[in-house]
Amino acid sequence: MLIKYTDNKEKRYFIMTMLIAVFGMWLYYTKYENIILCPDSLDYIRYNFDEVLHMELQGRPPIYPLIIAICKRVFSNCYLEAVVAIQYVIWFVSIIFFFKMLKLLTKNIKIVSFFTVIYALCAAVTGWNNLILTESITLSGTVIVIYFIIKYIKEPKLLSGISAIVISLILTFSKPTVIIYVMFLEIFWIGRFIFEREHIKVDFKCFIASTISIFIIIIYAIIFHRTFGIYSISDAIPRQDLYVCIHQGYYKSSNNEEFIKKVEESLEKNKDNEWTVMTDVLVQYSLSEVKELTSIKKGVLSDIKA
Repeated sequence: MLIKYTDNKEKRYFIMTMLIAVFGMWLYYTKYENIILCPDSLDYIRYNFDEVLHMELQGRPPIYPLIIAICKRVFSNCYLEAVVAIQYVIWFVSIIFFFKMLKLLTKNIKIVSFFTVIYALCAAVTGWNNLILTESITLSGTVIVIYFIIKYIKEPKLLSGISAIVISLILTFSKPTVIIYVMFLEIFWIGRFIFEREHIKVDFKCFIASTISIFIIIIYAIIFHRTFGIYSISDAIPRQDLYVCIHQGYYKSSNNEEFIKKVEESLEKNKDNEWTVMTDVLVQYSLSEVKELTSIKKGVLSDIKA
């Protein structure tokens, strides 16, 4: 069972909490549009897995596009509705794990239920569920990772440790900023070697698994470099830097006249749509060139190195 009850009171509070969560889910699902597309959404939808099979990676990490691709294969024309439904399911699962996590921290079932309801109905969390973006799954996955870490601290077991590592790795290839979880876990196991010697065998196995996950990311970054010329697992940083340069007008201080001309021509064609301008300019340069063009040196944006 997902939840172990110590008495009927806990069972009643759990059922009540989940019913409130389901009611909140229904309200959010019916209040907002079922599907909300954003500028980033098209990159996930158009992800080309044929090129990936030939070791030519795409700018976006592959997990979220894979979910979309599977839904498209199974549900055909209504695949985006299926993606949103999956996000709601994962969100509901995260509510259960949030409840379980609080139970590890306090025996007061009223406090557990109260804060679980706050999490379940928090607009900052549920507001992402209708968007075709990685944030919904990332937020839900983060709750689950934290649960397994806390559970491991309280009762070190291999399953809890490996679960935290695997979910963190999967989330990293959905939302690259989650790589901080992977690095934290590596430091966490090392810290246990120093300060906690009682469960060293389990800690060591988890440390090996964590190290393997880091090597997987490094290998992916090396392959990404072969495709785009930068060591990363996504094009997020160059893309964001380019958008900031366009939005703030920093591109005007570039030493590269061609770059300035391309930005201004696109701005002329796409008035009041700087995101489209960024995308338009981005495809005309390699990521390594974009990184160089948006680097500030001596008070101005640098030119592309010869």
